[in-house]
Amino acid sequence: YRFSLLSWEVVTEVVPRNVLQTKPAKDLLTYKDACIDLKEKFRSYLWSLEAAITSKPWEEKLSKEIDNIVKKEIVPEVRRIREQKLAIWEKLFGESLTSISLKAGPPLVGIQLVLGLSFWEILALSTSLVGAATLKPLLDAWQEERKLRRNALFFLIRFQKR
Repeated sequence: YRFSLLSWEVVTEVVPRNVLQTKPAKDLLTYKDACIDLKEKFRSYLWSLEAAITSKPWEEKLSKEIDNIVKKEIVPEVRRIREQKLAIWEKLFGESLTSISLKAGPPLVGIQLVLGLSFWEILALSTSLVGAATLKPLLDAWQEERKLRRNALFFLIRFQKR
């Protein structure tokens, strides 16, 4: 009973009730089956939170205790995940574009000034410069996002976006 209450409160804190109510049951089950590893990680996380509950199912303070867990554990963690995700996107686009202009810009201008290069040679050299300038920031952002996706609460955050 405690696990069910905790699950419901956590789910509805992360995914608004109106989103849950508008999704067909088939979509919920499809998502659950498609994300089996994340779902299991999420359930393990919930079991660890449920173990911290001291109230008995029939006690009135159970609801308050669950609410405290949600406010102290779930809300800050979800906020952190969302902020990290936003930071990754900002890093991905902001730093990558800056990197392209600062690292590849001057050499691109220099390539165009060199006489004797064909259009295709200039295109090949400029493409390789742009690729080299953006590869590291893109790989770094990709690795950060993969780490973030391993978080147990990402199961719910990802569902909300579907």
